[in-house]
Amino acid sequence: MTNKIINVCIIDDDEVYIYSVIKLIKSKGLCGNLMVFKSGFEALNHLKSIIKTPNLLPDIILLDINMPKMDGWQFVEEFNKLNSKTGKKVIIHIVSSSIDVRDESKANSLSVISNYYFKPVTREMLDTIFQNADI
Repeated sequence: MTNKIINVCIIDDDEVYIYSVIKLIKSKGLCGNLMVFKSGFEALNHLKSIIKTPNLLPDIILLDINMPKMDGWQFVEEFNKLNSKTGKKVIIHIVSSSIDVRDESKANSLSVISNYYFKPVTREMLDTIFQNADI
């Protein structure tokens, strides 16, 4: 890891998952600031409001696929348009309960997606995500 991870964004509508990931991240002291959104739509609206201040953007996004209003794929498409002008490297990891091989294949085909993880999240998974973050 070349820099300390400051901002992490969790985009997921599963309350239990959100609780467990926040608890794991905080217990390990993996980042300084957590942003949590229950849909890609909410996340995108917030990120639009801070886009002119790239240091406030997340270093890592943990993104679910199936959410209300705007799913993970729609979020990735819109966020890439938004972030392409900032020059900030944002690492996106899909974290989903979907075992559909088409979802994993789609994630692997998109260069902006770093990895595809299956829920539930483990300490080891978070260690891998944060240790391999080259920001």
